[in-house]
Parts: sequence; structure tokens; C-alpha cells
Amino acid sequence: MNRLKRPADPKPYTSVVPRPLPHRSPGLPIVALIQVAACLLLAGPVQAQDGEFRVALEMIVFLQLAPEESTEDLMHASPDLPPPEIWPAPLELPDSDSATPGPPAGLLALTRAQFALDGIWLSMRRSAGYRPLAHFAWAMPAQWSGEPIPLRLSTLAAGPLPFSGLASLEEERFVHLALDLRMPAVEEDVGEYRIRERRRLLLGEVHYFDHPRFGAIARLFRYRPRPEAGD
Repeated sequence: MNRLKRPADPKPYTSVVPRPLPHRSPGLPIVALIQVAACLLLAGPVQAQDGEFRVALEMIVFLQLAPEESTEDLMHASPDLPPPEIWPAPLELPDSDSATPGPPAGLLALTRAQFALDGIWLSMRRSAGYRPLAHFAWAMPAQWSGEPIPLRLSTLAAGPLPFSGLASLEEERFVHLALDLRMPAVEEDVGEYRIRERRRLLLGEVHYFDHPRFGAIARLFRYRPRPEAGD
């Protein structure tokens, strides 16, 4: 008498599944790529004691290209931002010969050596459906109280950006990212494309902020500063 084999228990799924894209299929490969990246980043949790690390965020902002349309009209800055009672007063993006304001006091701009999403960046550069625009990473102050610190993304760039944006991390029970990105629209009756969202983040998760014409990918992680020489 043959015994029926009991089906194996499903493996636990620890990654973040990005929301389905409401527009056409070129975005799907990026969703798959983000899922793979999330699994790899969550495979080994970062172990650190309080005071040994800073909460940090890595972000990629990119265009979603339509083959039949030119994207040259998108490559202009949009300085308009939300009201000052919500965010700091608007700041014009710098000209090529102007000094770029630095990030808020206490925030630390990180270098490419601390990036973990380079695989997604390179895949976008090779893809005909996407154009990566900016890749940032920054760490919160060492003794961060959890209060929001709005960061104008242009202060992390070496030159003018083709979009304007503000990002703010805050911590209550969980860390949340408030993101506001604006980009000029190609269509005359649209004016601008905008992503405005507040979302809870967990360490190691990779999140996709969706829009039919551009998007952002964000990852929350722990940054451990290198010890000073002689320590």
C-alpha cells in the first residue's frame, strides 16, 4: 500500500513584495530585481549594540522610459516644493558655478563603498526601459532622537538634479520614511510628476516607490562608522 507523501511546509517569506505596478509591463523586471536584492540583504541581519551604529538610508531615483517618447524634456529642475509649514522653505537647485548647500547638521553623506544597491543601478543602466538619475546614501546623527530631519536631496548631489525632492526619516515605534519627489512632466496638460508617500521601513527591506514615469528604491540599514586611527 502506497502512502501519500505529506507536502513540504512552505518556506517563510521574509522579503518585501513591492506593490503591483498599475502601468505597463516594463516595470516588472525591476520588481523581480528588487525581490532578489531584498532576499540577499535580509539573509544576514546586522548585529550591533546601541551606540555602535547609525540608522542610514540608501536611495536610487530613476526614470521609466517609454521607447516612443523622448526623455530630454524631463531633464530640467523643478524647485517647487510643499508648503514651508510641512517642509523647509523651497530652495532653488544650484547652478553649475554655485556652492551647493550641505545636508542638515549631524547627517552624514555616505560614499559608494557603503552602497548595497549597485546591482540594481547597473541593471538599470543596461536596460532600455530605465535611466537611473541619482544614487544617495546618508546616515542619521549618532545620537538621533527619532525626530524627523528633512533632507533636501540636492544637497547630496555633485551637481544639479533633473528632479526636486525631500526625504525625512523619523522613528516612533518604527522608522518611517516621508518622501516627496517632483519632476517636470512631458505632457503639456500634466505639469509635473510627483511621488508623495510616508511608509514604514524595517532594517534590510528594499522598498519601491511607484509612479508610471519615474520611481525610487529605498533601503534602511545600519551604518557602523570606521574607528578612528589609534583607537
